[in-house]
Amino acid sequence: MAVPLLGGIVSPAEAQTVVLKNNLLYDAALTPNLSLEVRLAERWTLQFDAGFNPFPLDDAVEHKWRHVLAGIEAKYWFKRAFRCDFIGVNTYYTHFNVAGGNYPVGWLYPMVKTNRVQGDAVMAGLSYGWIFPLSKHVGIELEAGVDGGYAWFNRYECAHCGALLDSPRRWFAVPKAGVNIAILLPHADEEDCPCRRQKEDEQLAEAPAEPLQPIPSPIRPYSPIRPIGPIKPLQLIGPIIPIGPATPLNPSQPFSTPLHLSEPISAPERLNSPVLHSFDTYQPYTTDMVLARDSDALYVFFEKDSSVIKRHFDNNAVILDSIIYLVSELMKDSLSEMKLIQIVGCASFDGPLARNQRLAWNRARALKNYISKRVAVPDELFELNSGEEAWADVIWRLEQSDYVYRDALLQIIREEPNLDLRERKIKQYHNGEAYRYLKDQLLRKFRNSGYIKVYYELK
Repeated sequence: MAVPLLGGIVSPAEAQTVVLKNNLLYDAALTPNLSLEVRLAERWTLQFDAGFNPFPLDDAVEHKWRHVLAGIEAKYWFKRAFRCDFIGVNTYYTHFNVAGGNYPVGWLYPMVKTNRVQGDAVMAGLSYGWIFPLSKHVGIELEAGVDGGYAWFNRYECAHCGALLDSPRRWFAVPKAGVNIAILLPHADEEDCPCRRQKEDEQLAEAPAEPLQPIPSPIRPYSPIRPIGPIKPLQLIGPIIPIGPATPLNPSQPFSTPLHLSEPISAPERLNSPVLHSFDTYQPYTTDMVLARDSDALYVFFEKDSSVIKRHFDNNAVILDSIIYLVSELMKDSLSEMKLIQIVGCASFDGPLARNQRLAWNRARALKNYISKRVAVPDELFELNSGEEAWADVIWRLEQSDYVYRDALLQIIREEPNLDLRERKIKQYHNGEAYRYLKDQLLRKFRNSGYIKVYYELK
């Protein structure tokens, strides 16, 4: 909340983030306040503000700034919701009882130094702000702006008594200021913390890009030419026989046999990688697709409950270098055109569905950011998908196994449409033995992965 002279805590909700704020400047004016901000889209949030100051409780005290305030503010974030800077458009309503010329009203409106005013006001305005991460649980948001509005009120002779002098109506303008504290709620998904996301992005941007390592190619390079011995002089084996005068060329007729020169090879042909696919074969991702059945893709693996890419984890270093090399070669190739990088983030079904959906999406976004920091790929060439809990892959892997409880687990999956209840039934089946098998054996690696395919088109 930015106070018109008159803050974020993050908790998960399905497909959105909720932030609870408290304005320290408003607190300094002895006004308890609270704001609730909801993410509506990738760069849009909506904030609800409230403040209440009943002090002083004694009517005989001359200095007072009693009021109640409620408002709403729409924000556009230039990078992503709850990331870096934003602009906001707000509107507020307040009922007030002010007297004594105390902060922060008296120096703006001298009438309250000698009179008491009580009434109502509505206002609207613009603001600009920035959020700064202090840790993965705490952040500070600064906001400043200006509001204009219309007020109607009664003016009395003195602060706690006196006759009614008049009932004016007037237009006014007030500055806005906010220093908002942001704290991660205990039950929130830490992977979706805006403070943590911003710090991770800054660290990734500052980290030097690793040197590109070419991936193995089936095309063997030519060996250098080695001398095979001294060159012998040319010897004729017979007399030279004249064959007649040369026939002049007719420029109006082409050569009967075209001249063939060595043709350049496009990057997809030269690299010969199963990850590169002609755009003709592209299929948009749907949650009923079985990713594990697709061998023509690369997988980057994540630690449990994390969307942070770590090169040392599993075989990630080799896979990441291969991805960067393929993409960079394709982007600079003159014979082919990069059409799409398809990324699907995956998560297990362990835990609440909404949390796993966000975790899968954050993994896809982390892969996109990793590539973008190292190769200049336009954002529109990325297709990011949340594979959510990838139940299609769970079913397919179960069907391919000979696990003793396979049929019973498949029956639970197919008969229970509620995904949270489905997880609970699987965990309870056979005292949790079947669940442990799925988690530790059948889906051990795939449940924490990111899937990548690259599509091109020949020019």
